[in-house]
Amino acid sequence: MFKICPSCGGEFQQWVTSCPDCAVPLRAASADAPPPDPRAAAREFPPARELVCIERGDPRALHEIAERLQAAGVSCRIDAYPPDEPIRLGGRRGSGVATSFGIYVLPAEVDAATRLRTELVRESLPDAANLELASGSELSACPACGEPLPDAARECAACGLAFPETGSEDS
Repeated sequence: MFKICPSCGGEFQQWVTSCPDCAVPLRAASADAPPPDPRAAAREFPPARELVCIERGDPRALHEIAERLQAAGVSCRIDAYPPDEPIRLGGRRGSGVATSFGIYVLPAEVDAATRLRTELVRESLPDAANLELASGSELSACPACGEPLPDAARECAACGLAFPETGSEDS
């Protein structure tokens, strides 16, 4: 079951309460109603390849960040990482590596989204309150478990915490 926006026809997961674009409450989709045109929602928000990934991880864990962003009026999408990668299920009878997922935002909203994600991390990990999470900074230890990290680590080998690509510029 999913929810739809009565204004734009966008389709959302059950945990979303209001449309991030229209700011109206969502309603449960009924079996009688025709499904909304997926092309309408796609016109409203660009595909992941045109957006910026601010965090990678399990989709169930990313939804907390998505809720925080949407509550602050920042539109976002949880999609495969890297963009346009086919979704693969993993872990069943050696079926291969599962798809990574990321949370994507518009380029103009990266700073606001990063600030909100950082606030959420600091609330979730009080010991990380003094940790500098500025874009482009190198972490020497995982903020979640404290395990030492190699240079330019994309995720913690010990706990699996994924670090977003910062897009730092080499000058």
